[in-house]
Amino acid sequence: MKVYVKDSLPWDESMLIFHSLGYLNIPALNIVSPKKQFVSVGYFQDPKQELNMEYIKEIDLPIFRREIGGGTTLLDYDQIFYQVILPKGHPLLKGTLEQIYKKLSEPPIEVYRMLGIETKFKPINDIITLSNKKIAGEGAADIGESFVFVGSIILDFDFDNMVKVFKVPDEKFRDKIYKGLKENMSTVKRELGLSKEEIKALRPKVQEMLIQSFEKLFGEKLEYATEDETLRTKTKELKLKMCNDEFIFQRYKQSKQKLRIRSGLDVRYGMYKAPGGLIRAMSIWEDGAKIHDMSLTGDFTLIPHTSLEDLEEILRGAPKNEEEITNRIKGIFFSKDIQAPGIAPEDITQAIFSWS
Repeated sequence: MKVYVKDSLPWDESMLIFHSLGYLNIPALNIVSPKKQFVSVGYFQDPKQELNMEYIKEIDLPIFRREIGGGTTLLDYDQIFYQVILPKGHPLLKGTLEQIYKKLSEPPIEVYRMLGIETKFKPINDIITLSNKKIAGEGAADIGESFVFVGSIILDFDFDNMVKVFKVPDEKFRDKIYKGLKENMSTVKRELGLSKEEIKALRPKVQEMLIQSFEKLFGEKLEYATEDETLRTKTKELKLKMCNDEFIFQRYKQSKQKLRIRSGLDVRYGMYKAPGGLIRAMSIWEDGAKIHDMSLTGDFTLIPHTSLEDLEEILRGAPKNEEEITNRIKGIFFSKDIQAPGIAPEDITQAIFSWS
């Protein structure tokens, strides 16, 4: 199995590399950090609902929409990312998605322990300190024929800029978000009381510890690798697809295209915070009796990520009946083998009907 160590990558390549390896179905561990700060949004989010676009444009902050669910986060050089690419059917991928998350979280938990920080896995997909502060968020998705798992060792974090990228109703609410972040999230710098210079000096040690800990989990010595022509070609191909507004904002554009309003069609917006994330539902109702069209967005995880369109499709034409809608969602979950940690079919129904 290969290991790619990229200490300072162009911001987009720090994400494109695991997508490329996934689509090429090349088993690997990536240890990467981006040179430039950027915003990463989850695959099922609507960036124009979630982000303060005016501020992001003002400071020229790039946006990357990953093919992994979850929420908005700010990524930069102060985080060391681990990205695991495994073929479907790999022995480590046995069990439920939560069990897989827990198993693949063992190496970063060991790294934090070696640094002197005791942490533990917290479902759905976080690593927290013993004082219950989040110190790593993780995500996973099926990409091509591979299963991809990502997370980071948070050496330091830009709380000030993070809070500015969120779209909020007013500045008072932004202050609450900032307070919530500071109270519920931590970093290596904060936990160990280190300076910026000490954090910088720690980087190569953390990278090596991650490799050693994952080698222990994989039960094999990893082979250091560099990008070959196949990987470079795939990365260029994906960059053309993923690093443009059409891909980044496509959920938003799809929702707009669905607003074919006429007499008897009413738009309803609802949302529901499930354990696995926020679900936003935009539904168009025909004569208030059945769903004419539907769009679902949010910071949840859905595997496979392509199943969202199937989920929306199965709801079109559904009557205004919570039991019927829940049964349709359960049916598509079963037939498509959808895994959505912390999201039950009833949660989606709750989001759809939360407007009433």
